[in-house]
Amino acid sequence: MEKRIKSFDDTEIYYIYHKNKNPHTLIFLHGVGGNWTVWKKEMEYFNKKGYSTLALDLRGHGLSGSPKKFDKYKLYNFTKDVHKIIKTEKINDFSLIAHSFGGGIAINYCMRYKINKPNSLVMIETSNTFPFDHNRILNHGPFFFTF
Repeated sequence: MEKRIKSFDDTEIYYIYHKNKNPHTLIFLHGVGGNWTVWKKEMEYFNKKGYSTLALDLRGHGLSGSPKKFDKYKLYNFTKDVHKIIKTEKINDFSLIAHSFGGGIAINYCMRYKINKPNSLVMIETSNTFPFDHNRILNHGPFFFTF
């Protein structure tokens, strides 16, 4: 089901949520320049297996809103968007599956939200920095975390 939510700063975030028999939800996070459709085949596969799936368009991507100010694209803002969706949908049993910059968001989520953290992380060619030079606002050092 296609959904939209207003995030903490009124940025509209678009996502697809297929609730299924298995309450464990697989949450897919794309990288910079992508959108939820990069996970379409994976979502179809896991839906057929009975899993619930959720994929979102990160802010500034796909059908989500694109704030004008660059400071709205800090790593923590992406993380808060994901957290808002998880809280709104009352998802308690989930895994984060992330590619590239989505992996940085997943790691940041685990660092910031100790309650209602994912059961597992699947990281694919994960990046801990925003891949572009401008302002380097999102370029944090390597992430270290414990569960």
